[in-house]
Amino acid sequence: MSNAQTLDSTGSKTVSTMASPVGPALLVDGVKPAFAPPTIKAPEKPLSYLGLLRAATRNPIEMWPAEIFEKPFVTRDWIGNQRAHFIASPELLKLVMLDHHANFPQGVIQRRLLKPVMGEGLLTSQGEVWKRQRRATSPAFRIDNLRSMVPTMWRAGELAADDLCRNIEGSNKANAPIDVHPVMTMATLEVIIDLLLGGDDSGMRRTDVAHTVSTYRDTLGKIDLFLMLGVPKWVPRPWMNKGRKAVENMRVSAEKVIINRRNKPKNENDAPPDLLDLMLSARDPETGEGLSDIELRDNIMTFISAGHETTALALTWTLYLIANDREVQTRVYNEVVSICGEGDVCSENIEALTYCLQVVREAMRLFPPVPVRANQAVEDITLGDLDVKQNDHIVCLMYALHRHKLLWKNPTQFNPENFSKEAMEERHRFQFIPFGGGPRICIAMRMAELEAVAILAAMVRRLEFLPNPDHVPLPQMKITASPIGGMPLNVRKR
Repeated sequence: MSNAQTLDSTGSKTVSTMASPVGPALLVDGVKPAFAPPTIKAPEKPLSYLGLLRAATRNPIEMWPAEIFEKPFVTRDWIGNQRAHFIASPELLKLVMLDHHANFPQGVIQRRLLKPVMGEGLLTSQGEVWKRQRRATSPAFRIDNLRSMVPTMWRAGELAADDLCRNIEGSNKANAPIDVHPVMTMATLEVIIDLLLGGDDSGMRRTDVAHTVSTYRDTLGKIDLFLMLGVPKWVPRPWMNKGRKAVENMRVSAEKVIINRRNKPKNENDAPPDLLDLMLSARDPETGEGLSDIELRDNIMTFISAGHETTALALTWTLYLIANDREVQTRVYNEVVSICGEGDVCSENIEALTYCLQVVREAMRLFPPVPVRANQAVEDITLGDLDVKQNDHIVCLMYALHRHKLLWKNPTQFNPENFSKEAMEERHRFQFIPFGGGPRICIAMRMAELEAVAILAAMVRRLEFLPNPDHVPLPQMKITASPIGGMPLNVRKR
């Protein structure tokens, strides 16, 4: 039996807990223990001012208090004589995200991280601007439109499997691990380009987009001391120049795409309208106003940067978890073969892959791609036992919520049965919120799940994923929670 450690994000071992390896395992009372991935050690005591700054800039996950994994909320002093309320309670999160959502807009730190790339797009805009954009983009995410995209999603999975097969065949070292994260990134980028631009990336090359998003995440999307201390934006930050340049290049490409589409609109005989077509034709029912070119550009930036990386991460962590639990991986494979045979996943059978969806959801429980949402109160309010003052920071911790000791049985263990139909019916609807909740729940939630299931099914039918004992993946938060050092896994053809 192997050990799964609790570590900090530098990789230093601190506490050991028992977990089972892939393959034959010792039985405990006749049952094989579930796989428990290594986790980052949470601070037992409040961090000092310096410790808070250090943790926030190195890996914000390190600053979340250990108590929040067993209490509904924890209040801490914050930088600048402010307070932060860390929340991991379904009832409180419903109050923040749904019942009183107008009182909790995005916090200043989150806005400063997102706006450089997303501008006033759907994810960052507020009020009437947000409502108009939401109405304009909603038709693209209706279930009929999403089902029509399943063949594209399946094809992206097949291309990813092809890529991994080429890596296996071309490896200079026998059985060398393959980093699956960039492969998943390109697969999900294929899907979002198809949804957004009808597959035409002539103005936005996929490799350039992937590089821009990665550069942004490592520079502008990373918390630094200036951000934590509230240093004015006009103060030079030369270490971010690389990220600014990459984002500006992508912004220029998005503007060219819009100009080209306006100058050469699609004919009626062409393919069904893509998301850009829908946004171009959208009009406010009251004013008749459409989206400006700046709003169109910012939403292209938003959907591309946020719409593929999160799903890529969900798939990356899914592959890691099934690589370390052979029984789960075998059950996924058997379901795909029994439902799809040698054919493709299609709109008629994808919703029958219920266990595949359970596995993806369980991966997002343990490793939510966006593990936290930061808000700030605009006025005093009482939420149950929590008294919130104006300007208090509200830190909605999906990561802690999904691993809460009072909400989940064996919360750190990988167990797809957490998402059986029966289990979900008994659960508070704000207990599992990888896509957020309330009016601003992710518009592409259903698309992301269908996409992840289709790509997972395509790969598992052709490939087997095995653990890499030489690499311990830990999540590091830079807007999203990506694995430190990538996700090198052992992969072999079936």
